[in-house]
Amino acid sequence: MPFGSPVQSAVKSVSGTSATTLAFPSPVTSGNLLLAAYAVYDPTPDTGELGTPTDTATTTYALVDARVIFNTGGGANRERLNLYYGVAPGGGANTVSFAWTNGAGTLGTVFIAEFAGNH
Repeated sequence: MPFGSPVQSAVKSVSGTSATTLAFPSPVTSGNLLLAAYAVYDPTPDTGELGTPTDTATTTYALVDARVIFNTGGGANRERLNLYYGVAPGGGANTVSFAWTNGAGTLGTVFIAEFAGNH
């Protein structure tokens, strides 16, 4: 079955930090598609890095796209969005960790989602 219906999701706003975690509300199912995304306000362009998320289920996440979604002042004061996907290697509780260097900002939003199906 191709990936299909959303199973669950969670979102969290963060400020004053350069790392956070976000847990799936329910256990994930082995073989389901997992998405992890974060948008971070970046007051100093090109100085920070958004790292690849990791999780407690040892999912391998791959970058889908990285974009500047808001930009003022010719490159300063921008918001960056990174979207990643992975396939849950096993079922059970799962917490995703996000981290970025301080140069990438300390204000943002993280999002996770699970979609039913397998490949």
